[in-house]
Amino acid sequence: MKNLPNCMNRFAITSLAIVAALLLTTLPAIAQSENSAAHKGLQGTWVITVSPVNCTTGSPMGHPFKSMLSFARGGTLSGTTTNALFQPGQRTDDLGIWSFVSGNTYKATSQAFILYSTPAMPPAPPISAGAQQISQTIWVTGDRFTSDANVTFFDVSGNPSGSLCATASAVRYEATLQ
Repeated sequence: MKNLPNCMNRFAITSLAIVAALLLTTLPAIAQSENSAAHKGLQGTWVITVSPVNCTTGSPMGHPFKSMLSFARGGTLSGTTTNALFQPGQRTDDLGIWSFVSGNTYKATSQAFILYSTPAMPPAPPISAGAQQISQTIWVTGDRFTSDANVTFFDVSGNPSGSLCATASAVRYEATLQ
């Protein structure tokens, strides 16, 4: 009976050693999988080529432009754009939310404020102060994604004042650095 506590101590030490050995052999695999594109899903920063399209026919309209969006853990997003539709300082950066739908599909909605109005400068239409909301469905495949977006403009009172559509293709920012 005197050896029982000693036996239990040896059992506890042996058990801890086994658990430590298992952790040490699996941690590199876990860390590697967490950094893989498949594990990240939408989370991360993306360089995006946006192509405006006709909402009814899907035909291209206007010129493609670049944007960047960062999708953070927890479901927030932020971004910026080079869309020539806007004058310098006319539009704020995007802020919004995103969520997983299923498989490789995600939904995202973001908003930017339009700080001042500009008259039509063909081929660009007039832009009114207010806000721009972008709602999109995104399909991720590794370090790339495609999306379809609906863009709604709101006047300063929050009333819808126009809409556009776009398709996009993107590459994960880290992938552009390799």
